[in-house]
Amino acid sequence: STLQVVANALWSKQELMVAQGELNPQKNRNDRYVYERHIKPFFKDYDIKRINHHALELFKQEIATKGLAPATQKGYMDLVVKLLRQAENMDIISGVPNAPKIRQADNARGYFTPAEYTRLWQKAKSLEGKQYDHVSEKGKTYRRTKITKECYELILFMRNTYVRPTDIKLLRHTDIHVIKRKHEATNTEVELLELRHEKTKGHKQHMVSRTGSKFAIAASQIDADSMARCSSRPARIFALISRSEEHTSELQSLR
Repeated sequence: STLQVVANALWSKQELMVAQGELNPQKNRNDRYVYERHIKPFFKDYDIKRINHHALELFKQEIATKGLAPATQKGYMDLVVKLLRQAENMDIISGVPNAPKIRQADNARGYFTPAEYTRLWQKAKSLEGKQYDHVSEKGKTYRRTKITKECYELILFMRNTYVRPTDIKLLRHTDIHVIKRKHEATNTEVELLELRHEKTKGHKQHMVSRTGSKFAIAASQIDADSMARCSSRPARIFALISRSEEHTSELQSLR
């Protein structure tokens, strides 16, 4: 179909952006999955030239019935619009219709109280070594997960460095740098961690840990000696977490 031709052109364009470091590889994979699972089935009987505002409104109603979060629904709609813009660039359509708005609640992000945070890391520590089976909708066990010490260390590391969950899988040993800054309250020099991983969501500055980052260094098993040993070895810090994308793809194939 013409829509598939447009989609293929968009994937090729985004693959080039990935190769040039302009786009996160996971973004292209996610777009392709959303297209195959939601967009392609809905618009399979549409002539791409006849996808107008009303058709987009019907698509909005369709994804709203799937129990998806408003932010997810908006992401799906944005991808449809991106495909239509690609079609316009290829002179297949003369213009892109206005997309219906999807309201999103402007709620503050959730957080843990000190007591809840303590319960979280204590529970993670107590579950070390426990194994869980992941079962597909067809009842087939597609993966077994063992809770390792890494889970406990990850919680402490995130708390001390403010790193976003989506950035965890990208972190390598070579991205972690120990820096020294002057503590204004005590007028003393303190050591902090600076995370210099690849760009993800447009942040302009590197993430810097809270004061007392030796705790974070210990949690991630990083110190001056280990960093020196890893300077030529771009290993992932949280190796098990970085393999989660493979597990996600495996689950999608089973469904």
